[in-house]
Amino acid sequence: MAGQSHNMRAQGWPRLTSAPNQLYCKPLTESHQYGWLVPKNEAPEAWTQIKRFPRKNSEMTKFVKDMSLADPEFSLF
Repeated sequence: MAGQSHNMRAQGWPRLTSAPNQLYCKPLTESHQYGWLVPKNEAPEAWTQIKRFPRKNSEMTKFVKDMSLADPEFSLF
């Protein structure tokens, strides 16, 4: 058992076949800003573009807003 973990450390972890800049069109974190090579003439892969629908107001925000309109004396706290 101990020999297997030593062999794993000696060989290292297997690398991915593609780099992050080949999978994503923009850097994922601020640390990726340095050395990120983005080809200017290639279109991003269709599966990497996800349409997002963010929620502007939560249910609680909507409730407090409605209550404050109905009763000016309303306070959540």
